[in-house]
Amino acid sequence: MAGKVSFEFHIYQPEQFGAWDEYVRLHPNGTLFHTTSWLKRIKGELSVFVVEKEGIIVGGYAGLSYIKNRQKGFHVPPLTPYTGPLVSRSWEKKSVQEEHDVLNFLLENLPNAPHWDFMYAVEDTFIHPFHWKGFSSSMGVSYVINKPYDTWLSGMNKNKIREYKKLEEAVQKGELKVTLNGPIAPILDLNQVTASRNGFSFDRPTLEALFSPTDHSCTRTMLIESAEFGPLSGSIMVFDDKGMYNLINGSVRVDHPVYKTINLYALWDGIQFALSSGRFFDFEGSMLKGVESFYRLMGGEYQYKMRFQKTNSIPYLLARLFLQFKSERKSLK
Repeated sequence: MAGKVSFEFHIYQPEQFGAWDEYVRLHPNGTLFHTTSWLKRIKGELSVFVVEKEGIIVGGYAGLSYIKNRQKGFHVPPLTPYTGPLVSRSWEKKSVQEEHDVLNFLLENLPNAPHWDFMYAVEDTFIHPFHWKGFSSSMGVSYVINKPYDTWLSGMNKNKIREYKKLEEAVQKGELKVTLNGPIAPILDLNQVTASRNGFSFDRPTLEALFSPTDHSCTRTMLIESAEFGPLSGSIMVFDDKGMYNLINGSVRVDHPVYKTINLYALWDGIQFALSSGRFFDFEGSMLKGVESFYRLMGGEYQYKMRFQKTNSIPYLLARLFLQFKSERKSLK
């Protein structure tokens, strides 16, 4: 630890969680997913580790310990795209070194656990302290729009604008019914259909715990129905003071020239809601070719994400290496 800066490490108790959540709200890189109010909805043992300087929070981490793939530890929770330590500079001399000092101090004082797993937008963290502490890293990508709504609209793909206008016309004619912030059960039904179609896992109890009862102060849901086909598309998005995050989508495929692009309607609504309120919109990107090209057509710009992991489980490490080998081998065929 450099200079005269001295820190104190604390494990916050539930009655102190509000102080941590307020720190997250004010932190430039803090998100809803870093708060205890989000993490308490997910099954696991919640811990809040905090670094203080003269009684002021200057960094910390709120995370869940639970068993995943037979490995107990602090994993990235489901539907939680950003999680990991936050650090700030809140004393006199401002420097990158001070942020390194806080992060190093926090990582050094975290309790022994068999597994740690963090996820960041690249610009939100420093890479070196994690490597110094033995974490491995990998990179993913999301897609983000961060501009005024009118600016985004003026640069939108013309075909997507036409597709949206046809869907909007169907809504105006009453051919499509749109329900905002209604029951989530039919949306989860649609998500289950999509998961089955694409070979994704579907965990209804976890989704119900996250979104039922729905907190509309940070959640926006949409269900689109047709008199002819019934429920067609649904979405669940969450937001905080800074951004809106596209978490849940589901749809059925129908043979209809307009409804084949039905997911566009809910996505457009979310983008408009976010950008018109001064927030960014995060698509929560995909590595699937068709999905990522669609997000780019919708104006999404690359945001790289770093994942830092450290484990003392040889079977867990070998499983990760096997999945990487399997992916690389597939690409060589």
